[in-house]
Amino acid sequence: MDRPNTTATAEERLDAMEFFVGQLLIALEAESESQRARLARLESVIDAMLPGTLARLTAQEAADGEDTPFTVESFGRWMQICIGRMRAHGSASARQMVAIGELTTRILDEADGPTAAQEPAIGRDALAALAKAKRPPSPG
Repeated sequence: MDRPNTTATAEERLDAMEFFVGQLLIALEAESESQRARLARLESVIDAMLPGTLARLTAQEAADGEDTPFTVESFGRWMQICIGRMRAHGSASARQMVAIGELTTRILDEADGPTAAQEPAIGRDALAALAKAKRPPSPG
């Protein structure tokens, strides 16, 4: 009996990569928030023990975004800046900029959570694995 072809298509692989990058952005945002919380606690302890010893951000550091957390939304704004610079410098074709913009939108949408229309189609093997995972464990 022939096994069904379960090799992912190019479109399925691209969808998977977009999903992966979206999840990576979410993980980076969570890590950024965690680090900022740890630093705030550390700074409060140092300030309590040695008041006035911590240097505050300079105006230039604040303007450069030194105190800005990484978020999926800030990443989207960054990509808009990048595309604007590409346009200004002529470093990418219009088709490339459109493709980057569309990809960025899909990835940011993925980071917000897939909708029914965005959920990738999966093969019979994956559906069987999902069904098995949803079944309650057998007693004993």
